[in-house]
Amino acid sequence: MINNKEKNEKEAKAAAWSWKNEMLEWIAGIVFGLAVGPLLFHFLTFMREPMMKWLEFIIAAGFYRVVIRKKTFYLSAAVKEWIEVLIFAGFLAFNIRVFVVQAYKIPSGSMIPTFQIRDHLFVTKFNYWVKMPKKGDIVVFKFPEDPKKDFIKRVMGVEGDTVKIVNKQVFVNDQSLTEPYKVHYDPETIKIEPRDNMMPVMVPKGCLFVMGDNRDKSYDSRFWGFVPKENLKGKALFIYWPFSRVRIVK
Repeated sequence: MINNKEKNEKEAKAAAWSWKNEMLEWIAGIVFGLAVGPLLFHFLTFMREPMMKWLEFIIAAGFYRVVIRKKTFYLSAAVKEWIEVLIFAGFLAFNIRVFVVQAYKIPSGSMIPTFQIRDHLFVTKFNYWVKMPKKGDIVVFKFPEDPKKDFIKRVMGVEGDTVKIVNKQVFVNDQSLTEPYKVHYDPETIKIEPRDNMMPVMVPKGCLFVMGDNRDKSYDSRFWGFVPKENLKGKALFIYWPFSRVRIVK
């Protein structure tokens, strides 16, 4: 009886220890994916065409499962575990990249002073799955005239809003906006172009009117129109590089 009791206790402890180890491995994999995944895909530009990359990942995972785990050549348990951790971390990082957060590099000066050229930031990808952005949000989107290009601008008007510009001042629904984030480097006011003066336009349903914070040097909705919701890629979250500019985006 005593031996059986001790045996059962040992088995229970071993099972508990195994469960804890399993949980720790999952936690380690998640932390690894969160920390390294976005940077990994930022530098390797892993996902250009999501569906093809899914297929490549499935083929690679299948090769590992069928060849490495089932064939006769020998791999130690430790090596197999490391391979599993790396595949899991890659899978997690891939999903983070597709569905949660993406690294983005500022290519131009249209958002100065909020962003400087070559600032690196993270963009959340889930904010606008079921809702539209709010006025003031900074969004990344596919440029309507060339979907291969990504633009980043600030939302000035949402569906139903009427936007106009009078001598560089933006009005939304006839209300003058207070914009501490914007800059005007050109002291002259252009009367006949949409840059500084624009007739009232109503934002269509499911669309946005966006502008850069560097108003005199931004190619935005004043010139090419509205951004459809389906073009949205995400909301700017925070700058992570260079270190001297690390901050939450506002």
